[in-house]
Amino acid sequence: MSTEVAVIVGVVVGLVVAVALFGLIYLIAVLPEIKAKKGKKQPDVTEIQPENEEETVVQNLEEEAMEEAAAENSAQYAEEPEEVAETVEEVAGTAVEEKEEEEEKEPEPVKEEIKEEPAKVEKPVKEEESEEEPEEEEEDDVEDNESEKEKEVRLAAIESAPELEQGQRYNRSYKARLIQSSDTVKGWYSQIKNAALSYKGVKSSVSWRQEKVAKGRVQLIKIALRGKTLSVYFPLEVSKIKNYDVEDVSDKSVHAATPCLLRVKKEAHVNQAIDLVSQAAAKLVLEETAAKKTDYVKEYKLETTEQLIEEGLVKVVGGKK
Repeated sequence: MSTEVAVIVGVVVGLVVAVALFGLIYLIAVLPEIKAKKGKKQPDVTEIQPENEEETVVQNLEEEAMEEAAAENSAQYAEEPEEVAETVEEVAGTAVEEKEEEEEKEPEPVKEEIKEEPAKVEKPVKEEESEEEPEEEEEDDVEDNESEKEKEVRLAAIESAPELEQGQRYNRSYKARLIQSSDTVKGWYSQIKNAALSYKGVKSSVSWRQEKVAKGRVQLIKIALRGKTLSVYFPLEVSKIKNYDVEDVSDKSVHAATPCLLRVKKEAHVNQAIDLVSQAAAKLVLEETAAKKTDYVKEYKLETTEQLIEEGLVKVVGGKK
């Protein structure tokens, strides 16, 4: 039992005891006086005779009523301790119940210990590699009209690079290969690319290994460069093309969208390539426009390997780790 309940019970018990004592003192003080008055009011029958019978009856009734009232008061005060005890228990029980209800309504907040979970380290998502032309080299059997002097200058530019350590090699991008190709090859490239860009909505995109000319995701042509050889791919069926030097490369997944390959090694192949561009555009229902032609021979001027390394178009790979 809490301190508050104990105090309430003590006060109630004290009040009950005080009332009981007061009642007992009252009985002790009042009863003798009542008896004395009774003795005085009841003279000897032999000495005093009531004037009439009616007065005698009234007097007797009054005395009996006073005696009964005194007896009832005495009995009431005698029974009060039990009733008071019951009242005290009820009050105490009520107080305890109210206290418990208050505690249930307003529970003390419980501080929960929050455990800090270590931050989850997400593993880097490996980016899907875009489709690239597999690394391969072509024999330099291109029938260009490059002079000995031009060839000498071009080879000097290619070889002008820092010495490599053991196990290292140069990884040349498609654009670097185009820059260091002969002017003849660049001229062929200009004719084929300008033909492809002459259709409405097509755009060119260059990656590390190749170049695509497409409308949205639909490829019109794909170009790669190995050595001095331009490799041009078309979205056409080889079986339907006659009298052209084309190859079926549909067995390789990277060429699924463009299974028809034409290797440009001479001027005649350039004319074939332009005609295949026209066939592919017709198949894709592309509208031809009067697009401005670009001279890619001037745009891709010869540069040294050292310059291309600085530009990030040539990388040194391999060697000690």
